[in-house]
Amino acid sequence: MRMLIAATAMTLAGCLPALAEDMSCREAKGRALEQAHEVAQQIKGEVVSIEDAELAQRTADMMFDALGKPSQPVASMIVLKAPGGVALAALFGPGGCFVVGVRLPAAVLIEMIGRSA
Repeated sequence: MRMLIAATAMTLAGCLPALAEDMSCREAKGRALEQAHEVAQQIKGEVVSIEDAELAQRTADMMFDALGKPSQPVASMIVLKAPGGVALAALFGPGGCFVVGVRLPAAVLIEMIGRSA
C-alpha cells in the first residue's frame, strides 16, 4: 500500500520527465488525472479535481505558507484522498503546467479548502 501511494505521489508530483517532454502541459495534466483515478480505484481512494482558479490559488497559498515556501501561480489542483487519512495534491499553473506536489493529512487539506471557499 505504501509503495502504491509513493508511486502515485511521484506520478502526481511530475517525476516522469519523459512524459513531461512528450506532452504539452494540458496533456500531462489530463494524464495525471487519469492516473489518479486509476490508483484511486486500486486503493479505494477518491479523486477531487479543483478547477476554480481562485479557490485553487487561495488553497495553494495556505499550503505554500505552511511549507514556508513563496507563493506561485496556481489555477487548478488534483487531489487524491487515500485510505488512512492521507491526501496527495498536485498543483497546476494557469497553463496547465505542473507546479508542485504535496502530501498532507486529508483533514488538513479539507480544512484549507473549506477556509478558502
